[in-house]
Amino acid sequence: MKIVHRKMIFRLVKAPINLFHDVVPVGQILNRLTRDVGIIQSIIRTVNSFIKLLFSLASCMIICYIYNKTIIYMSPLIVIYAIILTGYYLNAGRNLTRLQRISFSPIMTIFSETIRGLDIIRTSHVEEETKNRFLEKIDERYGIHLFSQGCRRWHAIRRSTFINLTFGIIILYMANHPEYYSVRAIAIILQYTEEFLNHLINTSTFYMDLENNMIGLERCEQILKIEMEKGSENIDESLINDNWPKTGNIEFVNYFASYRPNIPDILKNITLKIEDKEKIGVVGRTGSGKSSLINAIARIIEPKSGKIMIDDIDIQDKNLKLIREKISILPQELFLIESTLRDNIDPLGKYSNEEILNIIKDLSLFKSLSDKEKLNFEIKENGKNLSTGEKKLICFARTIIRNNKIVILDEPTSSLDSETKEIIHENIKKYLKDSTTILITNQKDLLKLCKRIIVIENGEVVEEGKYSKLIKDENSLFYSLFVK
Repeated sequence: MKIVHRKMIFRLVKAPINLFHDVVPVGQILNRLTRDVGIIQSIIRTVNSFIKLLFSLASCMIICYIYNKTIIYMSPLIVIYAIILTGYYLNAGRNLTRLQRISFSPIMTIFSETIRGLDIIRTSHVEEETKNRFLEKIDERYGIHLFSQGCRRWHAIRRSTFINLTFGIIILYMANHPEYYSVRAIAIILQYTEEFLNHLINTSTFYMDLENNMIGLERCEQILKIEMEKGSENIDESLINDNWPKTGNIEFVNYFASYRPNIPDILKNITLKIEDKEKIGVVGRTGSGKSSLINAIARIIEPKSGKIMIDDIDIQDKNLKLIREKISILPQELFLIESTLRDNIDPLGKYSNEEILNIIKDLSLFKSLSDKEKLNFEIKENGKNLSTGEKKLICFARTIIRNNKIVILDEPTSSLDSETKEIIHENIKKYLKDSTTILITNQKDLLKLCKRIIVIENGEVVEEGKYSKLIKDENSLFYSLFVK
């Protein structure tokens, strides 16, 4: 069970974000990793019980054969009946069990969504609607549960009826032929005939349980068949040895991409060259494809055609771990782990306390605390004990401490006060002066730091130029976004 669980986690971590994690509900993943994995333990117990029953059944058959050969003659009929009865049950029971497993996922999904969005639910006054959705999914699950239990009761009633009928026939036979049986023989026959019948029927019951439990293993196996991201297993020793990338220039060549097959392209014919150490501002309306540009460089989405070159090397078939290690990204959605400030800035423990403290000092974080207190400051789950500005600065510190040649900042100063914005501006100049930097932002003061502005509309680069030039062009899209 531990091995299966470890392999499932590995597959989930390596699964494509756009093709798997963006489309599969969290509840379904949690269901597979908890209930379905737990079923594997039940399969082991069921198999053990099944084997014990087979030995008990064989023992009972031998004893019955010694004292009453009639039961042996009836055995084929009993076995045929048990097979037919079990087959009828499994036709419905297997599918009902599968539905039970599936019906638990929406409950987990709604529960996790409710926990994450509790503030919005309360401020929007939709508590009753959320509760009703939750209860509706529980009703669906227990509706299936009732049908499943009804099937089991149907099987149990017919099983018991058949056992009693067979047992009654044997008793009648012995009553009509008393000359063949002693009192001792009758007692042994009754006892072991009953055990034989119970073991035979219970064998079919355990087989049913084994079939039903195998559905959990089948669902775990589906996770193990998830196709991993391309390049997860490639190892590029030459790039590692050459300390790639040395300069950090980026070039898009006729690049087309979409998030999933059979949907419109989100990036269309992107042809763009970014020189090393250049600061590029990327602007556009919501949904225009700005963030998709980040996903393309980090290879979260794969190209339909075209390529991306970093230091004149096509990254398409290169090792994903290496590519993502060499690119620092500050995403728009901030994420912090429940641990110390040091662990949040340097999760892998690669940097010294002195390096971390220098960055903390430059970002004016927790100025009232001592150096030791800063490093050991406890951050609660996803930074619940921090302000938005503090969370942004910590994530920014995590980005710049890596000193990578390529840095991408997605809305680094959105929803921040002027003082925090100024801190980020100054540290962009200080720490990213030798890095190729892509700034995705709609903040004018941040765009002024950029050497060049790229305007994206409907997944295409429609305008390109210096800030001073684009802001004066009344016919440009950039002008309409920032002036009109």
